[in-house]
Amino acid sequence: MDTDAVATWTSVAYDAADFTGNGSMTWTVGSADVLQFAYRIEGTAMTVAFALATTTVGGTPQNDRATDLTIANSGLSSPGTRMFSVGTAAASITTGGTVFPYQDGYVVWSGTCSGADPRTYTQPVSSVTTNPAATGAVTIHEPALNIQIKRGSSSPVNYPSARGRITPMTAGCGAVFGGSGLLNASAKLTYPGLPYGDYQVCADDGSKRIVSGTIQNRAAAGTALQTLTIPTSGGTSGACP
Repeated sequence: MDTDAVATWTSVAYDAADFTGNGSMTWTVGSADVLQFAYRIEGTAMTVAFALATTTVGGTPQNDRATDLTIANSGLSSPGTRMFSVGTAAASITTGGTVFPYQDGYVVWSGTCSGADPRTYTQPVSSVTTNPAATGAVTIHEPALNIQIKRGSSSPVNYPSARGRITPMTAGCGAVFGGSGLLNASAKLTYPGLPYGDYQVCADDGSKRIVSGTIQNRAAAGTALQTLTIPTSGGTSGACP
């Protein structure tokens, strides 16, 4: 046996379109390449089912909703992530049978950007194990944006009828969303869990509005309670843009 024989493998990232990997091997003896062949690795897709949860002020857990999720594995094509989105915020989201079953599984988070990755803020991240043709289940924890809207200039009271507008301030991390019906009877967000990152909140009563500064939603425990008061006199006129 020639002890100078060396086998060199090369490979490329998994192809999300057909669950395959492609590459080549070169067998070298001394300085001469004596054998070359291509190889193809095929996998059986699996499904990942996500549930959403958050924890409000005081440590109370509750189910939550999301529109966008990210899965990550270094074997995926650059940048090593895949995103899944639904049109309407949902308490559970499934990938369908479209996920390659990497042996080391995936880390997962809500949102569609690296700025929503909990590891960006040294926070724990959820993960899911994978097996061919199986269904993996994982609960994604979203930190709570804890806000309460009040109205009044001298003795403000809770104002659950406020129209709200929430703007992601982390670059590349989602679109502005809001409208009426965001608040519960206590004038707090009904579903306060949001992807990790920074936000600005605007609230109005149709005539006056209040705009927060940048609120950093970067800890698994969520934010401290932020109270925003819509003035009834003075202040800024007009609805949230």
